[in-house]
Amino acid sequence: MTLVLVLTTESSLANAEELSAKILKKRLAACISMRMVKSSYIWNGELEKNVEVELLIKSTKDNLEMLLEALLKLHSYETPELIYWPINASNGYKKWLLETCSQ
Repeated sequence: MTLVLVLTTESSLANAEELSAKILKKRLAACISMRMVKSSYIWNGELEKNVEVELLIKSTKDNLEMLLEALLKLHSYETPELIYWPINASNGYKKWLLETCSQ
């Protein structure tokens, strides 16, 4: 089974923690790392600069579609950043991730 990493950002630590808890409770991911980042981007034709919380979500390819749907539904942003790619991991970590997502 393929593992995936999903990257998104949230507007605040409170929003990031709430989103993470809901995703983890649904077992759509095994682990979500969070860190504060400074973001610069174009939104509605204007340059924006904000401090955001970046979420790095570790999951499985089997969960990806449901995870993306949940993120779109639960996210505080109108158009959330949802970037994802397949990943490799050590045998022990992969085993734990697969077991955690399938419970």
